[in-house]
Amino acid sequence: MTLPYGRQRDRRLIVVGLCCLTVAVCGSMPAAVLPPLPAAASTPAAGTPAAGTPAAGTPAAEGSRDERPRPAPLDLSGLRFAAPLVITEGGTYSGNWESANPDVPAISIRTDEPVMIRGSHLRSRGHLIEGVIDGVDLTVIDSTAEGLNPSREGRVPGRFVILRNPSRVLIERNELNGTSGIRLEGYTGNRGDDTYRILRNRVTNVDGRMSTGTGFSSNDSDAELVQFVQFVQVRAVPGIEVSWNDVCNEPGRSRVEDVVSVYVSSGTDSSPISLQDNFIKGAYPVDPMSDQYSGGGIMLGDGVADGSGVGNVDASRNVIVNTTNYGMAVSAGQSMRMSGNRLFSTGLLPNGAAVAAQNVGLYVWNIHQQPDFGDVEVFDNVAGWERPNQGDRNDFWLPDVSTATANESYNGVVTDKVIGTEYSSWLARARAAGVTIGPRV
Repeated sequence: MTLPYGRQRDRRLIVVGLCCLTVAVCGSMPAAVLPPLPAAASTPAAGTPAAGTPAAGTPAAEGSRDERPRPAPLDLSGLRFAAPLVITEGGTYSGNWESANPDVPAISIRTDEPVMIRGSHLRSRGHLIEGVIDGVDLTVIDSTAEGLNPSREGRVPGRFVILRNPSRVLIERNELNGTSGIRLEGYTGNRGDDTYRILRNRVTNVDGRMSTGTGFSSNDSDAELVQFVQFVQVRAVPGIEVSWNDVCNEPGRSRVEDVVSVYVSSGTDSSPISLQDNFIKGAYPVDPMSDQYSGGGIMLGDGVADGSGVGNVDASRNVIVNTTNYGMAVSAGQSMRMSGNRLFSTGLLPNGAAVAAQNVGLYVWNIHQQPDFGDVEVFDNVAGWERPNQGDRNDFWLPDVSTATANESYNGVVTDKVIGTEYSSWLARARAAGVTIGPRV
């Protein structure tokens, strides 16, 4: 099955409820119009240090929202930018590039020689980085990218990176603001030597909203279904890793489907796709008041394929909060593991209104009724998924799980303080592991 760019409407979990208008909470910047660009929006307020990680299944200690404020996106308005760059030979490239044309990427890659983009600043009304040939070998490190309103009706903000049949990809310690994320489709590398790794990036507002020319459409059916990361038909590739990324999507300023999506893709028995130690906050339809939304946090397996087309995925130690329809899920595939993850949602928008499409913390459901679905293990996870829209909790739904052991429902009401403590604890874990999130330059 070929997935059209950005479209993936074969999976639905729909709930009904009541919701209302929202305010921003991640410190993102408003949509920019060239020229000139406005300054970044205000930094979120700092709070006092929160208590450490609560024991599994116990209430979090009282405290502030976060141990430290999440850094506001870098303001690029004072920088000088060059015209779009076309790369035709390998090497290391550093600089500032922009595109005011939604049909022209800020950087186009037309070589299969190794390319590194380092310490750069990019902004564009179209894609930021696009490979226009097969076999691209790309590293992007310590760079900042801003997706702009395309200012053309019917278009959505561009992908940070979009590659078709690349050979090797490393995207590490970057800052992404208002882009439509990363899409890697297919694979032409040498298995065992070449793989895809997306590490330690700070991401704000993955956005698939359709432009009206001056603003964005309020109709969710107009939106493209975009992701922070999506693998599409990347089959039996060892060494794939998505880890230690900090992703925050604001209601009313973003439109992400699955924040991380493994679509008709797979690792191997000895080296599954590794989705580990990520922090993901927020996933919403265009109108957060809508009760129809099929997106969520991490989708380990999705799509219909024969044989080993979907499978061999390991998701562990992720923290996922307030992603509406689901926190983590498997809807297709084989040989999946979810372990040690922490999934929490208040079921409320920042203004206190109930999220209408609020659904479930973690689910395993053979939605396509595929006969080869199976070997899905779920263990040592903690979930607290409040549903104020329905007056209950829905932490786990596992009709098609193979093994489920030692999973715990959080003992207490999930509040903003709980969410803040989870973020503080994740930051502390990252520091203890020597992990730097976002650009070092």
